[in-house]
Amino acid sequence: MAAIKNWINSNWVDAFSEQSMVHTSPVDQSEISFSKSDAMDLVKALQSSKLALVELQKKSSNEILENLKKAIQFCSSKFDDWSAQEYLDQGIPKDFLKEEIYNQWKSRLSTWAPVKDESIISNEYQHATGVVGISVPWCLAFHSVMDRLVPALIAKNSVLIHLSEWSPRTALLIADFINAAELPPGAVQILLGERRVLTPLLAGHPGISALSWAGSEKHRASVVNTAAKVSKKIQVFTGSKNSLILLPGRTQNLQQILKSCWVGMGQMVWNTTRIFILESEQESFLVELKAFIESSKVFDGPLIHGQRKEDVKNILKLLPAEEGRALLTDTSHSTVFTLDLPNCSAWQQEELKLPVFIITVVKYSHEIAKWSNTGDYGHMAVIYGDQLKASALAAKLDVGLVCLNHWKIPSLLDFTPIKSSAYGNTSLSPRGSFLSNQTKINSLT
Repeated sequence: MAAIKNWINSNWVDAFSEQSMVHTSPVDQSEISFSKSDAMDLVKALQSSKLALVELQKKSSNEILENLKKAIQFCSSKFDDWSAQEYLDQGIPKDFLKEEIYNQWKSRLSTWAPVKDESIISNEYQHATGVVGISVPWCLAFHSVMDRLVPALIAKNSVLIHLSEWSPRTALLIADFINAAELPPGAVQILLGERRVLTPLLAGHPGISALSWAGSEKHRASVVNTAAKVSKKIQVFTGSKNSLILLPGRTQNLQQILKSCWVGMGQMVWNTTRIFILESEQESFLVELKAFIESSKVFDGPLIHGQRKEDVKNILKLLPAEEGRALLTDTSHSTVFTLDLPNCSAWQQEELKLPVFIITVVKYSHEIAKWSNTGDYGHMAVIYGDQLKASALAAKLDVGLVCLNHWKIPSLLDFTPIKSSAYGNTSLSPRGSFLSNQTKINSLT
């Protein structure tokens, strides 16, 4: 059984708590142990973070950016190993991780435009916010961290990352990348441990100037309220209720279309979990869907953890009370498609984060926008069909991003989620008001 520790001050060290946790891979049941972080680890990390903050101010933003570019280029030779490691944590297909996540970040960093460094420009002085905390869920953790880490470093903040106890191998990847970036010791530090323990500490500690948190909607209020008590900058990204819309004229096969369901199994914020089809195409779609599921081997993760499987079983028991029915189920992967749920059903509104996909049949396409917009948490939507009609429908959806005739996991740097998807100051620009502070100077001439 492999073992890892906390990554503090650019080194792997024993946690002060000396408590250990064991993570069992949902893919092959292999085990990896790590030292569980607690309040004392946070205090130790903060001491190094504040020292690193001083050193970061001596560098230019473009110098940091160039270091990050070189680091991802250096790490590109390890992408095969990276994808194998994250696959063991999450079950997400290795090819998908390599091409859609690591290579995309390599491309993104290589083309990132130079940053206007701080100085007095138009009577405004910009400087780092301070120590920035990042806390993300287990699923697709590398991508979620990079979305926040890169702009935070370019803005010359030191960063304290908290990773879920379900993604210890991702910690190794991020540490590999940061080591290659040759940043000051302590500029980026990683704590591993239970979110229920560490989230209140990150949100409530006055030494952390800002917190970017992503997670379940049911924990949002406590995170925001705790941060408010110490006047902390806060951004919260939550929710998972995106729409997959099928219109006449689609040319893609069902495997391409349902990729936005499978890759993540309803547990990622980028998954589509509500499927809208027209009444005229209901019969042919359901026949196609049944045949596809029975013959396909697309269930390539992430494999859901034990508690999630129990949650799916409970939903199946309660489904008749919601006036719905389980259309298709795959017990080995706990995957459920439901039909006939009324739009007032709690499941149509609530965040499930499970492989439970709700099929909604409508008579006319204009009804899709109405019912899709009743969901509280939509970040994005995917529409397949005639380009002109799909574009007209896209304009009516209350989401931050719409993908037409394709699905791709986006970066939060590309758009701002709307509706209940995000709270607080959601800017991720290195020169935005979350990652930097501004002092305006008014002088007599």
